[in-house]
Amino acid sequence: MTKTPTAAALAAALLSFPLIAGAAEGDDRPGFDKADSDGDGRITVEEATDAGIPEAEAKREDIDNDGELTKADWKFVDMDGPDSGDGSGSDS
Repeated sequence: MTKTPTAAALAAALLSFPLIAGAAEGDDRPGFDKADSDGDGRITVEEATDAGIPEAEAKREDIDNDGELTKADWKFVDMDGPDSGDGSGSDS
């Protein structure tokens, strides 16, 4: 038995892990650090829209209305915006 197939399988598994983790999350939202273009630990509404987040969604998730999203806020950002048809709106 050689170690090459085992090593190759391990390498393939390790390289595919980020893809699997992203698929498990099920969203297209960029990572917080990527969206935080100035690196200050907060994402402004402008930074969010630059990252592809709908402005209305960024403002909706800004719980304290200070114009910035924290890492805690970012977890709730929906790439489809507030009217994504998830049953929480009043589209009926």
